[in-house]
Amino acid sequence: MKMRQKKKLHMFKDRLRFAKKWVSEFSDEQFKFQLQHKVNESISLDDKQKKALKLVAEILKHGKWTEQTLFNEFYNICRDEAQIDPKEFFKAAYLVLLNKERGPKLAPFYSQ
Repeated sequence: MKMRQKKKLHMFKDRLRFAKKWVSEFSDEQFKFQLQHKVNESISLDDKQKKALKLVAEILKHGKWTEQTLFNEFYNICRDEAQIDPKEFFKAAYLVLLNKERGPKLAPFYSQ
């Protein structure tokens, strides 16, 4: 690797370290999250929430999604297939993914 590339990589790693430190020490709680590897066993979801999450999981297996098309599909699933209030869907998704009731925009986690 050329010296210039090594220097850029080192600078990039420093930036990431500084950003992580800033988030952990100074940012608002809503911006602090960690993706869960397993669903917390204490989370209780109703049947509509489970159905909506299963439908989303199924559509994610097929095709590529932009942030906007996926966002629209979330609402289509809520309205047309799971008959669930979108707020309840998003709450369930954040609980499963982040173990929190709220989080950053959901579609960017999945869009490709």
